Amino acid sequence: MSEVLLGVDKLGAGYGDMAVLLDMSFEVRQGEIVSLVGSNGAGKTTLMRALSGLLPRKGSIRFAGSEISGMAAERIFSLGLVQVPEGRQLFGQMSVLDNLLMGAYLCRDKKEEKRRLERVFELFPILQERRSQRAGVFSGGEQQMIAIARALMAEPRLLMVDEMSLGLAPVIVDKLLDALVAIRDERGVTVLLVEQDVFSAFSIADRGYVLELGKIVREGNAEELVEDPEVRRAYLGI
Repeated sequence: MSEVLLGVDKLGAGYGDMAVLLDMSFEVRQGEIVSLVGSNGAGKTTLMRALSGLLPRKGSIRFAGSEISGMAAERIFSLGLVQVPEGRQLFGQMSVLDNLLMGAYLCRDKKEEKRRLERVFELFPILQERRSQRAGVFSGGEQQMIAIARALMAEPRLLMVDEMSLGLAPVIVDKLLDALVAIRDERGVTVLLVEQDVFSAFSIADRGYVLELGKIVREGNAEELVEDPEVRRAYLGI
């Protein structure tokens, strides 16, 4: 069995006096795609922010053998834990190229920076073709490609993707899911996908977790979770 890359134990986080995550524990192993699903308000984005160091948190977060629960966001990012945020959060007035280079801001080697660009352009050729255009003129699906590519420019060990499918057509979501599989299989990047769309999330996952009101209430093999009667009732309406 592969080693644990991300281990979360009794994690608590929230906003001011409002607790959102309550003693949450889960793990992601090296080379896995793990999907964590939950409805609006379950705490998914709060979890992403807490793992990235953008919120105060309690409990233990171990990443790549280091305790990171007390680290600042930039230090966590430099270790290779990189997030694709909900809503993409691109710089719309900047070109595709400039958005991508923002992801490699810690890289000081121009040759290495060029190598990283070539690799993301292999994954998303349309970005190379339109590299000089403003990111804000792209479709939602293309903007999501830019956001994923920007994160890959940081050479992550763990890529955390928050609500990738939100507002996108199913055919576009399928292409992005295929890209995540390629990122894992061809580049060795572990993926944590956080989603409302249960079918999309579990279709590519090795394992999964179900989050409700800040707590993990189900976990297991992704195929088994899709067939779980409680999951189907709560998230699929069947």
